[in-house]
Amino acid sequence: ARTGHALVWVNDHILAVGGHTTGFVPSATAEYYDGRHWHTIPTIYTHDTPFALVLKDGDVLIGGGYEKDFGVGQTWGVERYYPATHSFTPAPIMDKKRAHASALELENGDIVISGNWWTTDFTEIYNGSTTWADTASDNRSYPFILPMGNDNAWIVGGTYDSYGDATKNIVDQVKGEPLEVGLFAQWHPQSPLDRNVQADAYRVGENGVPLRQSYGAYMKVLSVLLSLFLAVPSAGAKKPVKYIALTFDDGPHPKYTAQILKILYENDAAATFFVIGENAERYPELVRAEYDLGFEIGNHTYSHFHSNEKNINALYGDIKKADEVIRSITGETPKLFRPPEGKHNGGLDEIIKKSGKITVLWTVDTRDWAHTNKEKIIENIKNNVKNGSVILFHDYITPPSPTPDVLCKIIPYLKSQGYEFVTVTELLRHKADIGESASFFIG
Repeated sequence: ARTGHALVWVNDHILAVGGHTTGFVPSATAEYYDGRHWHTIPTIYTHDTPFALVLKDGDVLIGGGYEKDFGVGQTWGVERYYPATHSFTPAPIMDKKRAHASALELENGDIVISGNWWTTDFTEIYNGSTTWADTASDNRSYPFILPMGNDNAWIVGGTYDSYGDATKNIVDQVKGEPLEVGLFAQWHPQSPLDRNVQADAYRVGENGVPLRQSYGAYMKVLSVLLSLFLAVPSAGAKKPVKYIALTFDDGPHPKYTAQILKILYENDAAATFFVIGENAERYPELVRAEYDLGFEIGNHTYSHFHSNEKNINALYGDIKKADEVIRSITGETPKLFRPPEGKHNGGLDEIIKKSGKITVLWTVDTRDWAHTNKEKIIENIKNNVKNGSVILFHDYITPPSPTPDVLCKIIPYLKSQGYEFVTVTELLRHKADIGESASFFIG
């Protein structure tokens, strides 16, 4: 857990960096969320209350904040985050120690940094090789830095006295003198939805000092404000409306599991693996690979134990043993359970439910374990798949397995039909959208 951190969306993942943990101890770490797991990585500097700026080239600048416990010791450390490799390098672009700062990249690539807590504030400009600073008209904490075109920016809000109390609202500019009008106290804009307004309709103060005399520029400022509050990807792309879950039983297998992982990774397809405990003990590196690649791992018993009403307790012991093996490899206890061959009964269902697990079955059976002809498997999937389908494959099969070749063909086909591949847990989150197709689980 952390607070006082910066949070941004970059390159299809969320990055949380800096902040402090319990006891106000700053954390020299960052975490990124790939859609399935959080991964912790070390940072170069310690940043409690840093700024984080997503650059036009896709990298992220993280800088400033406190470097000691209890909000003490402001830092000038800045580092650059590379989303593709999840790595950091120093970026010595800031000359003033600061915390509670904000940053903006101008059209020409210059970096504007402003804001500081408790001490004298400076506006710094980094032009790629050198940094110059100008004293700000007022101290600011987390100000808004708004791009205004022509390599200019406004620095707005966040002003306070030495005790953290708000004082006046003066607008600093990168180019030009500060605006002496109290912006938020006297700003009287018309609705931005009214396109038939006079050119001087948007003004600040009673003197009618122009804010921006155009609808487009007004909306630009509004969109920047919204982007500062909402650290989410921009809207535009349509969200897929059909979801599907690939599942694999009985593994890991020393040959086929590795092949399947490669195919899934190359096709950016999520999946859930229901592993057998004794196979996980033999090939722990493959279970760890499944986990590290962001795939979901479920329990398929330790020894492929079959259930009946007379041996429920023995079966549950087998399930717990598999839990222990998987936890020793991944550090997590599976939340999903699939009974061998899908055989279950009321007694088993009740025990699994009380243990906090969800029993997962399937809606499309490929029968790959019976070495069914590859084309018949593909045809079966095409004829029976629908929104919310759970497809049953096996990654542990007596050779030769048809599954890798089938996956190479069926994944691109299903993507072309508008399906998004998700884990079983992700599919359960969409059960309200998939209706009766959600009958694959018991819980």
